[in-house]
Amino acid sequence: MHSSLFAIGAFLALRYPIGMVVHWLRERGKSWLLKAIANGVGALATMTTLVVVIFSKFLEGAWITVILIRSLCSVPQDLYPLPAGP
Repeated sequence: MHSSLFAIGAFLALRYPIGMVVHWLRERGKSWLLKAIANGVGALATMTTLVVVIFSKFLEGAWITVILIRSLCSVPQDLYPLPAGP
């Protein structure tokens, strides 16, 4: 059970590729399309693995981890909201 809870936490933390896709779409520097595609593939693989682990381990307690991590992630967003865009 502990390994499945760790896996959910680890893959939730790997939302980084999604942020990098957004970065490359905004920045459009040298080779931005290749970098955005590479990060998009990583994001897709990460999300696919996360969904599979959540659904396969849901009844073993994975739902607790999902709720707990989501709750903990929302605290900094409530305390330090992002500034309004242009």
